[in-house]
Amino acid sequence: MVPGGFGGGGFGGYPYGGYRTVKTEYFSKDNGPIQNLSARNLLLATSDNAGAQQLLSESRRYQQATVTSYVVGGGLLLAGLLQSLRPNENGARISPLMYAAIPVLILPIVLQGKQANNQRQAISLYNAAR
Repeated sequence: MVPGGFGGGGFGGYPYGGYRTVKTEYFSKDNGPIQNLSARNLLLATSDNAGAQQLLSESRRYQQATVTSYVVGGGLLLAGLLQSLRPNENGARISPLMYAAIPVLILPIVLQGKQANNQRQAISLYNAAR
């Protein structure tokens, strides 16, 4: 424990003395208030552009599919781990569920790229129409 009651020794609590950075993006519509660049805020800001709304709707579906993939992949991984730890007559072996979880857990990487691409396209489409 370091004086003052905080741990980490002045390194921010991160390994190797590093700091975690978070990229936060903002936007403003028609010189209005500055808002966080989130799917919800973009959806509200582009309500007068049907093309941008379509792209943001697809982006939201990708986001929902990403969450679903994480949940399903995590469930498969947990079930595979529990099945692998259970003793059987063949000795220790890795459950096929562990292998099935791998592509399901990789899928969000692809979906997040598509989601970000749709958001960028919606912004470009909205700006081009103005």
